[in-house]
Amino acid sequence: ESKERFLWVEGPAGSGKTVAMLGKVIDIALKTPPNERILIILPGFTDSPAPKHHLEILNNIGEDVACIEIVYEYTEQEGDINEQLDNAHSSLSQELTDSTDKIV
Repeated sequence: ESKERFLWVEGPAGSGKTVAMLGKVIDIALKTPPNERILIILPGFTDSPAPKHHLEILNNIGEDVACIEIVYEYTEQEGDINEQLDNAHSSLSQELTDSTDKIV
């Protein structure tokens, strides 16, 4: 059972970061109890094909492992940053509550 809570990977382009991370996520997903989930946070653009490809790979791990994409688009706004963070937290919490997928 994995005890890791956070994992950060750095390296030059083409060094295998994505392959290594997908392998790690698959390993964790197969070892994680059914009542627990894995949250992956990826910064990026919604029109990038890479996250969609990774989602397809993760959805093919096994019948009991499903993966869902939640997109939160942040736009700089005027006003209190704490209120903006609270709104983002509420939105993500609701999405997670509504989902039963293993990997989010």
